[in-house]
Amino acid sequence: MRVFAQQCVLVGCTALLLAIPNVFATRPSCTAFVGFKLPCSGSTWWSKTLVNANDTHIIPQLHTSSTENGHMVMRKMKMAAHCDTVTSLYSTHHQNRVHRPPKVAGFTINPLSNRVVNFTRFVAEEGKQGRVMIVQYVRSNIIKQAVSYIMKKVIRRCNGIANLGKKQMGNCVDKLHHVDLDVFAAVVAAQAQLRIDFDEFMMTLGSDFYVMHYELIQEDKDRELKALFDWMGLSHLFVSITKDRFVKKNSEDLRDLIENFEELHGYLRGLEIPEDECPLLQMLTNSVPEIFPNCSHQTVKQRILDSSALQNSRIARKSFETLVDTGGRTHDDENVLSTS
Repeated sequence: MRVFAQQCVLVGCTALLLAIPNVFATRPSCTAFVGFKLPCSGSTWWSKTLVNANDTHIIPQLHTSSTENGHMVMRKMKMAAHCDTVTSLYSTHHQNRVHRPPKVAGFTINPLSNRVVNFTRFVAEEGKQGRVMIVQYVRSNIIKQAVSYIMKKVIRRCNGIANLGKKQMGNCVDKLHHVDLDVFAAVVAAQAQLRIDFDEFMMTLGSDFYVMHYELIQEDKDRELKALFDWMGLSHLFVSITKDRFVKKNSEDLRDLIENFEELHGYLRGLEIPEDECPLLQMLTNSVPEIFPNCSHQTVKQRILDSSALQNSRIARKSFETLVDTGGRTHDDENVLSTS
């Protein structure tokens, strides 16, 4: 499936999709999988663990752009969630080798960066054709999610692509060690707002969904993935991960990554946000996977926006607005976070 995703990016998804026959009328014995997630939540790692299961094809982060209209994205989603179509494309890009249709086909996507799409309609239409499993994938530690976002932007500006191995980071490494305070404040405030928007979006779908946490998968992948396949009624497809090819690159302790850790700690402490409302300090200092309570409180976001870090930086405040407006896209607006 990764081959198709790469081909789609290289030659243009529009041309590929126009050549697809209209086979969306039926989906016998096939389960459609849709994973809704936010950027920099570890969802690529998660989706790659899903494809370890038998007869399962999941496209990590369905490729969309801000220039595509709702109809185009809708057709792309229908293709990705249809087993026969996925098999046809998968075979085509593997030199016409025959592959049996998978039992589960789907994708992960950021709904907040695809606001032109009527996801409620998509879920309803696909539900008429067969079983649709909807998952909300959440990273509860918004501080570490914010740091991941900042690192990805720095790497993209430095080397032109978002994901690099440690050996390829080159002169990006030094830039990763220091996190500008105004940038940090802007991204944390945006993450707090995006979680509010994300939870509100999930409630609009009018369908049951399953919630998975990044932190719990870190703790025990087999346990969490087995629970997901049990919920989908597909326990027989689950395969224990005996040797994981996908490992977390960075330390869970932010002290190992950020040279001005104490500056960020002092800033969060100065916000005086009650721990029972949003434990931001615990999120910063925590060094093991842990679920944190939902920080979807407007007061948290507003306290950060009113702080001197954002009040004194017009660019950082603009970055916050852009992040919220684009749903946290990491690639559409290269001016985001360009504060230095």
